[in-house]
Amino acid sequence: KRLNELEREITNKEFAKLTAGLNLTGIEDIVLLALSNKKLTRKMILERKAELIRKEFGEIIEIFDTEGYGLDKFAGQEHIKEYFKDVVINAIKDDELSIVPKGILLMGPPGTGKTYFSRCLAGDAGINFVEFKMSKILDKYVGESEKRLEKALSVFRALAPVGVFMDELDQTLSRGDNDSTGVRQGLFGMFLAEMSKPENRGKIIWLGATNYPNKIDEALKRAGRFDKKIPFFAPSDVERKAVIKIHLNRHDLKASDDIDVDMIVEKTKGYTQAEIENIIVKALELSKRSRLKEITQEKIELALSYMLSAQNNRIKEMEDIALLECNDREFIPRDYIQRHEEVLNKRETH
Repeated sequence: KRLNELEREITNKEFAKLTAGLNLTGIEDIVLLALSNKKLTRKMILERKAELIRKEFGEIIEIFDTEGYGLDKFAGQEHIKEYFKDVVINAIKDDELSIVPKGILLMGPPGTGKTYFSRCLAGDAGINFVEFKMSKILDKYVGESEKRLEKALSVFRALAPVGVFMDELDQTLSRGDNDSTGVRQGLFGMFLAEMSKPENRGKIIWLGATNYPNKIDEALKRAGRFDKKIPFFAPSDVERKAVIKIHLNRHDLKASDDIDVDMIVEKTKGYTQAEIENIIVKALELSKRSRLKEITQEKIELALSYMLSAQNNRIKEMEDIALLECNDREFIPRDYIQRHEEVLNKRETH
């Protein structure tokens, strides 16, 4: 009742959704903060909520705000974006939870947008989004790891619907075969059990990212867990053009009208989304250092000469592994279909 007397920009229903995952003490803390400030805003709730969860879980759980994020902000992977609009975004909105994947494994070289894609997906689906660093539970809480994991899982259930992102999954989550204490085995078993719960479908969406999916335990990749395995690659010519335009228009310093986008596309063949972003950020930096009022073609060309791409045999190896691990041809980009056939044939002859 006292909240209704405040200057506010959210409804009671939105307040309940934004405070999901907090205990009564945490919710009371936010109410008291709102009363002291004489207003209740979305930003205030999210900032205080993130602070409270950080205080409780340290580096284990980090909550991200997905407002303003959407798949239209992600350049490329159009075939995958359309797929997830159907099976996640529209399915959640239409309460068709039976087709929502339990787990989505994003595979491919670093810098290809796996983390950003996950956040954009959560933004369009209108669900909460957190990063979960399970390895920190074992590293920092030996002796009470299982208790900490169960507590973290209970937070995810309370935040539902929620996307739970786990980076470097091949290193983060394993059964720990050489673990003499059995702690890793126990944690791994708890996690598998949580992923397999049918009641979590459409409520907790597990999103894993990895450069080496072949190093992930097979139990995690079977149907009903991380069963959607999506390869991510460096963008095509058309996709690079879209990526460049997005980053040129993202900063406080605008790009000059005479910038030759096609030239940048031509000179960045094989570059990842992150490498292209680095070039634009470098051009922005160079322009500001020269006290310019816009990003110029000259600074773009200078940034291109400074910033190097990490293209090497390791990157090609990661791409081939992602193609091998993908078991659904719908997720293979058109430009990679022939290469997919080649790596499959090569595996069969060995």
